[in-house]
Amino acid sequence: MSKTSLQLTLALLLTMVRLSAQQYLAAAEAQYGKGHYEAAEESLRRIDQDDWTAEVYLLHGNCLHKMDRLVEALNDYDRAKILGLNDETLYLSRGICKTSLGYLESARTDLAMALSFNRANALAYYWLAVVEYLSLDNRASIRYLDEAIYLNPSFAEAYYMRGANYAEMGKAYFALDDMRSALREMPEHHRARFQSAVLTMDLGGCEKALEIFDQLMLLETDFTSEILYYRGWCYYLMNDNTSACNDWMEAARMGDAYAEESHLKGCVSEGGKPRLKRMSYGRF
Repeated sequence: MSKTSLQLTLALLLTMVRLSAQQYLAAAEAQYGKGHYEAAEESLRRIDQDDWTAEVYLLHGNCLHKMDRLVEALNDYDRAKILGLNDETLYLSRGICKTSLGYLESARTDLAMALSFNRANALAYYWLAVVEYLSLDNRASIRYLDEAIYLNPSFAEAYYMRGANYAEMGKAYFALDDMRSALREMPEHHRARFQSAVLTMDLGGCEKALEIFDQLMLLETDFTSEILYYRGWCYYLMNDNTSACNDWMEAARMGDAYAEESHLKGCVSEGGKPRLKRMSYGRF
């Protein structure tokens, strides 16, 4: 084989490798778009490591992020940045990842950078609001959420997060209104429905709250013990101690320590009085 033929053969092989890498990347993008994150990550790992571009690292990081492998995801985002990626998507993804890891100052910088590329990015405003919420600055969080909702009036999670801020500030009516707005935009937002029940109870509407808790008990959620605990409080405030004690006992069996304490003090000990736990609203 002549030198020229050998060079052409090598060039063809390199082209085939590059095409193969592009095909795997395209397949991974399609799988990621359908929510098949493990399959997408597997497709990307079929690409030879020497052929990993900034775009491959970004998508791989996004897959790992969705799989809750946050530290590995952050490493991929950093690698994409080192390879020259400098855009809105990278800074937004890395900022969200850092927020989830608790690196709040660094996350704030990345999210601000995402906004520098696109001032109309409602998701960046939302995550900046999460950063401020976690930093215990409710007013700053609300300001960012106002922007997110202005840009996307159907943003259910932004309504929920703003409601959480208002609730922690003691503004129950504003909080309840936002929880209802979250439900209007996302009827399957069970947490917003639950929080609306708790807020309704706090505002003295135990009968209405009880209806909502009963509805929630018919749905598949991952916080049944919390529903039982607060429904027990509804019953207790309505002087139905038997139903309250039954709910607290059931929640205690599921491992709810506050329900166990309420059952002990309100149902077992003579002259005891249960203590209502402080609500935690944030979920990310």
